[in-house]
Amino acid sequence: MDMSRHVPCWINNPELQRLGGRYEGTIARVIEQVVHNRFRPKAEKQPEPVIVFADAYRLVPNITMRRLLMERFGPETDAWVGERLVVVCRSAGGRETKHLLFPDNARDIDEQPAWVTEHEEDVSDAIGAHDADDIEDEARPRVSRRHG
Repeated sequence: MDMSRHVPCWINNPELQRLGGRYEGTIARVIEQVVHNRFRPKAEKQPEPVIVFADAYRLVPNITMRRLLMERFGPETDAWVGERLVVVCRSAGGRETKHLLFPDNARDIDEQPAWVTEHEEDVSDAIGAHDADDIEDEARPRVSRRHG
């Protein structure tokens, strides 16, 4: 048994950096999971859609990503199974944000590099642009450290 399939790894900005700024995976299923949302009052936990990829990586799509996914694959997430997605991280306005690309879209395939710097064109209107309610740190494990 491959134990790594039982240890979820979240696609967040630090993990994308570790992967070289780009992740490509096949959707295995979409579930609802209670996750931490730092953009809500008191950083509450709430149910959110979670895309689980075939290699066990997980992604909580932000609102813009959800709209793109529904536009592309329809609102029923069962229809998303088997679809391939590319998640990249870009820097815009001093903040790193996750963006979706679709491997079968020529415009997305030609888009290089995955990391866009502030010196390049503004990506605020590009695919997967950051929403105020993006929950990129949604599932980062909270480690309690006691001192003394």
